[in-house]
Formats: sequence, C-alpha cells, structure tokens
Amino acid sequence: MSIDEALDQYLVVGNQVFGHPRIWHERSILFCPRAKFASRKMKAAIVQVILNKLRQTCPNATPHMAREESLEMRNDLNRV
Repeated sequence: MSIDEALDQYLVVGNQVFGHPRIWHERSILFCPRAKFASRKMKAAIVQVILNKLRQTCPNATPHMAREESLEMRNDLNRV
C-alpha cells in the first residue's frame, strides 16, 4: 500500500470510527462506564480496509479472507 493509499484509508477509518461517538458514553443504562467509541466499528473498518486492498489482487475475496492472517513461514526459521 502506498503512502497516499494509506492516508486515504486512514481518513475512511477515522470517519467510520471516530466520526460518530456514542451518546451517553460516560454512563450506560446500567450506569457502568462505557468507551466513547465502539470497538466493533474499529474492527469492521480495519477488515474493510484489508478487504478493499485484497480485492485489488483477488476480485472474489471474501470478508473471511480479510480476517485471516495468511503469512508464509520462512524456511530458515528453525535453523540452529
């Protein structure tokens, strides 16, 4: 991902997550403190960024593929 693409996605994530704070975030119905921003929105926004980039190389990518971490193991990892 280039720097320009990263900055664009940063703005998208920022608007999705931090653009809409919870109402009455200091106290909920049961008077327990809550976070001002929902963590579910952050997780969904990050998955969407990964999915958008993944679909550039694999057009039929699914959200499940964006949630998985597919890293190739190095051959020399177990070397002594």
